Amino acid sequence: TCGAGATVDAFLDWFDSTPLHPELLHLPRCYADGPFRSVLDDALTRRRAQVWEYDAFARAEFVPAGSGAEYMKAQRGAKTLREIRRRMRRLGDLGATGLEVLAAGTEAGAWLDEFLTLEDAGWKGDGGTATSLRAAGEEPFFREAVSALHADGRARLVALRVGDDAVAMYVCVLDPTRTRGWALKTAYDEAYAAYGPGMLLFSEESVALHDTAIRR
Repeated sequence: TCGAGATVDAFLDWFDSTPLHPELLHLPRCYADGPFRSVLDDALTRRRAQVWEYDAFARAEFVPAGSGAEYMKAQRGAKTLREIRRRMRRLGDLGATGLEVLAAGTEAGAWLDEFLTLEDAGWKGDGGTATSLRAAGEEPFFREAVSALHADGRARLVALRVGDDAVAMYVCVLDPTRTRGWALKTAYDEAYAAYGPGMLLFSEESVALHDTAIRR
């Protein structure tokens, strides 16, 4: 924490002294709590800085149950589970279907290439809107951050495939204790939209997380 505080202070010192003399520091997607926010708030309070918060939202968090089956039953209900199984069978009629998780320690570049291409091919990439990582200019940061987290065993790079084709992909970030997880970014192939590929991926992954990734 001491190192983090010094880093934040050094950045704010630079911001205050830069010849550009900006009047506003904009920090989008900043956590509302946690270690970084605590250090940042302390630094801004010492400087008597004015702070405005806007567009706050809660990110979905994965909190495990006793087992994957218990989790799915509690979260989805019997009717929805039957529909998920039906759609999975329909998807399986198109080819061998399964969840693929990039092994820890494996170089993530090719997986990220596939993910970004899939995202750009869908509505997020249509018309160059800023919703896609590439269109928003965030691809370099995304690649570096996810690659580092994956190398540290704190990012799961998951794809739902039919044959060799990824119909849905997502990045799950685990907290340092490996007891909780967050879906950082998702993409799916719109050609398979009728099957609900995102829902199928998350359903399969919710069970897999209990079996392999989450410590309880």
